[in-house]
Amino acid sequence: MLLSFACLMCISATSADVQLSLNSVLQGNGTTSADVQRALNRVLRWGDESSTGIVAGGRNVSVRDLDAEDVRGETRTDAPVWRYFEVGGRGPEPIRVHMPVSKHTGEVEVYRRADQGIYVRIESPVKRDGQYVSFKAAAPGKFVAREVDPYSHPDIEKSCFHVPETSAGPEAKASWRLHRREPQLVDGPTPLILIMGMATDRWQDFTHWAAYSAEAEQFRAQYQLWDYYHPTDGVNVALGFDPTCPTYEESEVAYLNRFITGAMSDGVETDGVRYYFPEGPFSILTHSQGGLVARTFMKNYPEQAGRVLGVVTVDCPHMGSPFATREWLRRTITRLGFCAPRVLGLIVESTVGELMLAQYLAPNKQSDLDMGWVNFDAASGFGIPYVHFNVLRWDCEAPLLKRPSFLLPLTLSPRDANRTGAHTFPGYDDHTFDPPVPLSTDCGRLDQILPGPQASDLYLDKFFVYGSYAVPEEGIGAQFRRNRHAVSDPVQRAFEIIGQSVAVSLMQTIESPETEDPLGAYRLNDGLVPLQSQLMLDGEEGDLIYETREIDGWRVPTRRLMPRLDLIAEHTFADPARLRIIRGGTHLEGVTGCYNARTGHSKLFSQIAADLLSVTPGAQQEDDGPARTHLPLLLRF
Repeated sequence: MLLSFACLMCISATSADVQLSLNSVLQGNGTTSADVQRALNRVLRWGDESSTGIVAGGRNVSVRDLDAEDVRGETRTDAPVWRYFEVGGRGPEPIRVHMPVSKHTGEVEVYRRADQGIYVRIESPVKRDGQYVSFKAAAPGKFVAREVDPYSHPDIEKSCFHVPETSAGPEAKASWRLHRREPQLVDGPTPLILIMGMATDRWQDFTHWAAYSAEAEQFRAQYQLWDYYHPTDGVNVALGFDPTCPTYEESEVAYLNRFITGAMSDGVETDGVRYYFPEGPFSILTHSQGGLVARTFMKNYPEQAGRVLGVVTVDCPHMGSPFATREWLRRTITRLGFCAPRVLGLIVESTVGELMLAQYLAPNKQSDLDMGWVNFDAASGFGIPYVHFNVLRWDCEAPLLKRPSFLLPLTLSPRDANRTGAHTFPGYDDHTFDPPVPLSTDCGRLDQILPGPQASDLYLDKFFVYGSYAVPEEGIGAQFRRNRHAVSDPVQRAFEIIGQSVAVSLMQTIESPETEDPLGAYRLNDGLVPLQSQLMLDGEEGDLIYETREIDGWRVPTRRLMPRLDLIAEHTFADPARLRIIRGGTHLEGVTGCYNARTGHSKLFSQIAADLLSVTPGAQQEDDGPARTHLPLLLRF
């Protein structure tokens, strides 16, 4: 009762302020109608004002100033913070924010603090109206406002992306081979072909587990390991989607088939012993891009596919990746603007920018381009957006201190999709493709191995599909602890853990037509590939694939990120009973398996072995119950 009375007194007092303001206007005492409106807004909770004069309007809104020094370490020294503040309110309508400025204030830009050290530029217009600049916030959050300056503009690409030299000739593939691994210790009757991901062979941990772990005893009694070693550093090669292309015989898939055929007839030598690939059935285990190689191999060589017992794909970009669509990644990086911290910014530029745009995702490596986003989710309103943007590029050929810059206008649109004929899609003014013309090694598009009328030709019933997604509550420290006893190179592993942690947050900021912060179409990702791509979703799901809740009128992700298993099972091209979702996993951990060499334990490797053993001759087969009724298996590291 006393509380209700106190609230009424508070409202009454504020109402009196409205009346006094109105009387002051009528009496000509200098009070304006805006002052009356502010007082009325406070009564109705339609508006609030911070101590520095920042005004917010909306439903049940609040605004408060924050100390800019709290984020000074997260911003670059040449990009001073002008305002740092937090707004709240009820949705779903946007919050209108007005910030006072002096007549000397220049152009203003606003960023949302998406994560520690990661700020995303607000895309809604920041308008100047007299003594205020205004913008709309799609949801509550913390924001930074600053004046634009030419040295840290968000459209500047600060790095010179040096594209490495590549070769399309057979000599560049001289080290490629198919060979046995640990033949004395893993010597079962059934071959298992290991197909690596992009650029680097990372099967050390799995091989050690298979050879020495007590968990692998049944596995090594059934399987023998054959590694398709094909590093692509400095090699311009296609995966080989289209077997009618003139350069198809130089593709990764064509080499794999030749190696298998040669190992069957002539054998391969390992440590002075010649081993022959058996003529009977075999299985395939892949990581990342290797899954696309396996799918293409199965489609293009049906006589080989008929021998395959099962295929396991871990963290495969079945539908491609936004990061492999170069202009999509460029657009994402430019939206980060000034706001990465000095050290973290270096990681973003080197790991996500320099490393991905040049060393891993280079415009002159067809195998990198082959992983671009296929854009099937455009049918659900997500997919590649349509936006024009600019980047300021440096002339990297000029001397360092005399490098001129130039403005490079780019367009991101569905024409950038990794689909046949995408460059001719009507309705888009988009002619800025990267590379501008197809490479000489171009050999088809990803949609050529996607399910369609001839879905049975893809042998998808033989696939076990594993997908991973990182969770925000786990930091880098948790990943280091999980992987501290692996056998792979610790320096390389540490660098990749840091880089992929940044990439997880970065992919959450990737824009799509029907999503906006705090929701994102690709919030569930492993740092390089969205979960819907890893799980081979058909793009017709029509909604976000993770669970959400409503807070203050806004739809936001649940605190504990969880995939919507029913939606996923309904819309995957794969067998829902053979889906494996790893909660809290990253792209790197998909191949290291969080293997502990001291104890011989890996939950992931044990599950993979169980799936591979389930399809061997004599194994108890799965129940062939009603189709598409099984929920995916949710794992946890």
